[in-house]
Amino acid sequence: LSVSNATAVEGNAIEFPVTITADREISVVVAYKTTDGTAEDGVDYSGTQTGSLTIPAGLSGQIANISIATTADVIDEGDENFSLTISSTDPKATISTAAAEGIIQNNDFTVVVTQSAHGVIAPAGDASGNVFLEEGSSQTFTITPETDYCTVDVLVDGVSQGVVDAYTL
Repeated sequence: LSVSNATAVEGNAIEFPVTITADREISVVVAYKTTDGTAEDGVDYSGTQTGSLTIPAGLSGQIANISIATTADVIDEGDENFSLTISSTDPKATISTAAAEGIIQNNDFTVVVTQSAHGVIAPAGDASGNVFLEEGSSQTFTITPETDYCTVDVLVDGVSQGVVDAYTL
């Protein structure tokens, strides 16, 4: 028996492949448990910390996946990980790879909104000017100068966008 590393974008289940290398005449019950790494159970992934998988008799090769749900959030963070360990009480079930790493890929990013005096950019974000977005989503920012003032230039990643009253990422 062996389990392999797996990766998924946050909000999708991580599917750990379980492989059995020889045909068995009887089914094998594989127990598993998760252990937090940089990802925390109940925050970044969920479901169950322990469980079991039954492999029916007569199968060999990659025969099943252990599925662990991950949590979609809007926090811009690095990729996170946790481990999954398998075991079996069957004395004839030799485990060649008992541990695997699950990697939860972040799909969020942060836009930092900065503005000078005499105008407003909306949304302005949190107290630090951070606006959190999920990958694939868009956000329109409106630029409104105060009365008797005008926009001279809008910079996005240091690149001039000219005089615009809105910009969509």
